[in-house]
Amino acid sequence: MKNIKYIFLLFLLLFNNTSFSKEINWLVYDFPPYYIIDDYGQGMGRDEGIIKLLDKMMPNYKFNFMYIPGSRLIHELSDPNKSFCTLSLYKTPKRQKHIAFTDSSSTIGLPVSIAMRKSDIEALNISIDKPLSLIKLLENKNLMLGAIPNRSYGVEIDSIIATTRSKQVTFRPGSNVLESITKMLVMDRVDIVLGYPDEHEYIAKKLGLVGDIISLMLTETPNFSEGYIGCNTNEIGKKNIAILEATLQKMHRHNAFYKILTRWLPRNFHPTIKEILNNKH
Repeated sequence: MKNIKYIFLLFLLLFNNTSFSKEINWLVYDFPPYYIIDDYGQGMGRDEGIIKLLDKMMPNYKFNFMYIPGSRLIHELSDPNKSFCTLSLYKTPKRQKHIAFTDSSSTIGLPVSIAMRKSDIEALNISIDKPLSLIKLLENKNLMLGAIPNRSYGVEIDSIIATTRSKQVTFRPGSNVLESITKMLVMDRVDIVLGYPDEHEYIAKKLGLVGDIISLMLTETPNFSEGYIGCNTNEIGKKNIAILEATLQKMHRHNAFYKILTRWLPRNFHPTIKEILNNKH
């Protein structure tokens, strides 16, 4: 009888451990168009789409979600006593000391771009298919630049902003900053708006401005950036990273992955994403 009870208790213990290891707790936060919690396109964020695709490809796992402010993300993932994962995280040496990362990327993003009025693009005879120089636009065309305060756009772009005449740069504080600056663009109060291509497209669709404002690539930025899945550095986190890594490798060859990555991208950027994915295979 004791042996039977022992076997039964052992079975329960193994069952509970297996059930626990089959769950992944995702940290998500409001950041359109990557996570759209309560705004235009609710539930259709790029990163939300990737998580849904992972969910389909991992039927034996249960996905749970915890909504937090974006400012808390790294703090929660750096705590070894917690069990969370998040998507599309930049991998840095400092973060790798406290967070476990996948080797394969979970998202591929295009670099900082500019949005301009279609009428100005036509008047200046600018090709939308080729990268152009931000510094030349500012120096030769004397255009007004709109940017978000305290946001880094990368070393080279930040340097251009810092060395541009102050009367030629407008910083817009407050909430929904990029949306506010885009409205300024429409009202001719600025001529160029800095942001990411998918952000420009999201706001253009939200405000009904598709076709009126166009996102353009820059010569002063890298070709693309990659985001990775990060989990807490503990036994559960490492197990989750292992299974997520295996799934990501399969997902990169999935056409649905390409469709999600281009969900909020302007059409003139789609071939760039396709080329990046083809080169990774």
